[in-house]
Amino acid sequence: MNAPAGPARAVAVGTAPHRQDTAAGGSPSGSVSGPSRRGRRVLSRLRLRLRLGGSGGGRRRRRTAVVAGVVLAALLLIGGWLVGFSGVLALRTVTVQGASEATMTAVRDAVADEVGRPLLRVDTAAVQSRIAAIPLVATATVTRSWPDSVIVVVTERIAVAVVGDATGGFRVVDATGVTLRTTASRPSDLLFVKDVTEPAALAAAVAVAATLPADLAGQVIAISATSPDAVSLKLSGGAVVRWGSAERPELKAAVLAALLPRHATTYDVSAPELPTTSGG
Repeated sequence: MNAPAGPARAVAVGTAPHRQDTAAGGSPSGSVSGPSRRGRRVLSRLRLRLRLGGSGGGRRRRRTAVVAGVVLAALLLIGGWLVGFSGVLALRTVTVQGASEATMTAVRDAVADEVGRPLLRVDTAAVQSRIAAIPLVATATVTRSWPDSVIVVVTERIAVAVVGDATGGFRVVDATGVTLRTTASRPSDLLFVKDVTEPAALAAAVAVAATLPADLAGQVIAISATSPDAVSLKLSGGAVVRWGSAERPELKAAVLAALLPRHATTYDVSAPELPTTSGG
């Protein structure tokens, strides 16, 4: 006996069951428009974020640069005012080097008007000119020393001779003939230039006085000159030395030292290669 048949299943002959293929993203394999649109949206968002981030960084950098520039300008203005116009860096101390007490007082007087002025605005050239005009000063240099000082370095003139003047007094002069001071009595420690009035002759006589070696200068009681090439020395023993010009003083002094043992009354070393003596 046959078992009862189950429900009948209809199967279509010649057709396969329908199946929809999908891509990895879950969209149908035949459509690519969906993922492309999403990718473009993501890329657009990323680009926007990058632009916004870069723009913000640039603005921050610009703000920082502006603030730094303002601060720097303010510092420069404040610094310029402090250095050039305030009393913070004003001149308070004057240091003088190479000067005697008398010259030092004169130098300080020449700088006195600058004390209290901002150091940057002190006219060192003008101060140097005022100091150089002091009779005892041969040269002077003036330099700033921060924060509040100037240093004055002085080379003083050296007295080498005393010159009689028309009033009966005496002028103490240096090697260039500049008068350092006047006096009513003749200093005994300086060579005496006597009876010389013509300027060129006087300059030659003073130049000779400045170059005589100490041992010879100690024997000279007076120097005279009728011209720049005719300077004469009067020695303590009464002899006369015809010195000539102020040129070649070392050679003339050496030649004269060799001739003095002759005890002559006149020595002529004006041409030291051909010296002569007479008398004695």
